[in-house]
Amino acid sequence: MTQIVITDIENLKLAVKTAFQEMEAEKVKVQLTDRTYTINEVAKRLHMAHATVKKLAMNGIIKSTKSGRITEQAINDYLNDK
Repeated sequence: MTQIVITDIENLKLAVKTAFQEMEAEKVKVQLTDRTYTINEVAKRLHMAHATVKKLAMNGIIKSTKSGRITEQAINDYLNDK
């Protein structure tokens, strides 16, 4: 079903601007949550030894991907649970 909406130019500009802002906010959110780190990067970030972070990941204390990378969310979860 096709709908026709009649509006003035200012309301149309506002609607488009709002839509783009929402898309950008969602894009930033996805980028932050999709970022992954190596064990070395996490070790440096948390000021821990590589072996310590590796043990935490192997024991499931810090969740990691099958390839051994650690997500931003997993780091935040670990820090919040400490």
